[in-house]
Amino acid sequence: MSGLATPEPLSGGLLLWRVRRSLLEYVQRVGGEVSYDAPTTWAEDAFRFPSADWDAGQFVGDVRFAAYGRLLSIAVIDPWIETGHAAVWLSVANAEHTNRFRVVELDDAGDWRSGGTFSTRLTASGAELFGGTYPAGTDMAPIRVVADVAPESVRHG
Repeated sequence: MSGLATPEPLSGGLLLWRVRRSLLEYVQRVGGEVSYDAPTTWAEDAFRFPSADWDAGQFVGDVRFAAYGRLLSIAVIDPWIETGHAAVWLSVANAEHTNRFRVVELDDAGDWRSGGTFSTRLTASGAELFGGTYPAGTDMAPIRVVADVAPESVRHG
C-alpha cells in the first residue's frame, strides 16, 4: 500500500473501514495497488477517514484499488454516513464529486455518533461500484466510528 505523509492535526471523529479483507489480499496478490491519499491513513488494520463535519456524518479522504492495468479500478472517496427513516448507509462520492452512491448499509447504527462498530451489507449500488464481484447483500468489513478523537491520536494513530 502507498500513502502520503502524516495528515495535519484534525479533531472530531474517525471512520475506520477495511472495506473487505479478500479484496485487499486479492489486489495485492495479483500485483495491483492499494493506495490512499492524506488525510486518509492506514492503522488498526483499517483505513482511517477523519471527519470533515461530524454532525453531518461527513468524512474525508480516498482509497483506491487498482489492478490489471486499471481494468479493476475501485475508489472509495469521501465517505459519509447517511441516516434515513429506517436505515443508515455509508455513501461515497464519484471521482468528479458530482454524485454520491450508497455503498453499504450499517446494521444497528441509529446512534452512530456515540461511536461503535457496525456490521455492513453491500447495497445494489455498492455491488456496481465493486464491478459485480460481490452481489448486493454481501457482508463487507465492519465500520468502526470513533467519536471525539484528539488531534494527537489522529496524527499518530
